[in-house]
Amino acid sequence: RIQILFEPMTTTQAGDSGDEGLHSRMANRTSRKECWQKRDLFYKCMDENNSEDICRGEKTAYYEVCPMSWVKHFNKIRMQEKYKKGIEKYKASGGKVNMETLRDEGNLTSKTNKTSI
Repeated sequence: RIQILFEPMTTTQAGDSGDEGLHSRMANRTSRKECWQKRDLFYKCMDENNSEDICRGEKTAYYEVCPMSWVKHFNKIRMQEKYKKGIEKYKASGGKVNMETLRDEGNLTSKTNKTSI
């Protein structure tokens, strides 16, 4: 016999988290898989083009399919990984990395050339 330990969260229980109905929307494997696929397509587009204008369709699909808390988490992890790679590249070159190259690759940001996810 299977016992359910947690009830799915209702919209009123979700409050202002931005993830109303999270459990009902993401409860099945298909929905999670679709979210991960849309995320991966958006990130691939950004890796290839480094432009949210070019990747607008992929970004919209990603943000529509995934709960906002997941989007924030995925984006935070991605930026941490990109920063870490930039630092490793800098150290491996003995501190002689072209800062414009790093910025163009999305590993660093500046006030004049803000690169996003």
